[in-house]
Amino acid sequence: MEKITLPFEREQVPKRSIKDRVSGRSCAVFGYACAKNAVLCGEFDKYAIDEIAASSSGDLFSDFHKEWLDLLDKIISHFLESGPLSHDEENFVARYCQAFRIESSVVKECYQRVACQVFFNHALNRDPSTRRAKEDMVELSGLAKSLRIKDPDKVYKEAISALLCSYLDSKICDDQLSPEEWTAFRKACEAYGVEPRLDPFLSHGVKRARALWSILNGPLQEVAIEDLRLGVGELAYFDGRCKWYEITGRASDLSEKSTVYQQVASGRAILTSERLLFLADTGSNKSIKWKSLLQVLIREPDQIECVKERGKSPVIVFDAEPFGAAQLAVRLHGEVI
Repeated sequence: MEKITLPFEREQVPKRSIKDRVSGRSCAVFGYACAKNAVLCGEFDKYAIDEIAASSSGDLFSDFHKEWLDLLDKIISHFLESGPLSHDEENFVARYCQAFRIESSVVKECYQRVACQVFFNHALNRDPSTRRAKEDMVELSGLAKSLRIKDPDKVYKEAISALLCSYLDSKICDDQLSPEEWTAFRKACEAYGVEPRLDPFLSHGVKRARALWSILNGPLQEVAIEDLRLGVGELAYFDGRCKWYEITGRASDLSEKSTVYQQVASGRAILTSERLLFLADTGSNKSIKWKSLLQVLIREPDQIECVKERGKSPVIVFDAEPFGAAQLAVRLHGEVI
């Protein structure tokens, strides 16, 4: 039988006190360190561990039960990194569990947990491709069986779902998702035979990213404004709620961060091909032509600052939904100037 040693950091064995030397027993931590190091060196069996336990204070098995289970996790994970357990590795695990009084049901539960994690790591270390889908499916199916995973089909679907979600998340890192990227994702789902469940956060991110790409790159979608008369040839592209802020003062250092803004009105914002219209709930309405602005700056995802050459430059805070009003305003201003 091949001797197996483990590449884990050894425990520092504490010095025995005079009292321990006189009594012939060791402190609990001393016994734990000696037992663990014996395992890592591969030089242990039930009798050797029993001897260490007998010469240590406390209960080596129950007092350090969690530590022995954590080490079992690491041992199985280390073995499975290079493939299914060999005969010698199975014997090592069996010897370990016998020495440290670990029940077989606990060992099986630990093995399944670690095997599933190893399988997930293999699956997630791939770039989903419709060209490689069949090859990946065969390879991963074989891996699941060789690892003796309890429910290989279920674990396969969960792993591929996580892989596809990770792939999709990487595509929206720039806050945009093009139609081509979305189509590629859908084709990958079909090729792998898995319909991933997007968590609420990712689902919301995808919705915003697709909307933002459309706003910045796609054809503008006209919205109907039935209660307001626009100019000849003027088209509306957004109709939603917002708040209007204006500068009310600055701190003495005149830094941008110390600018004080105050909400002066709330109401309805309409973005057209020519201007920004603000219909206040109370007070006077406002109209700013795009060509009169020096810049339209995005301060936050749903906020813009309309930078004027003269006068106050208001900040418009759009409601979170529908998303994209701030980015649309930047595009409309850019197309006019």
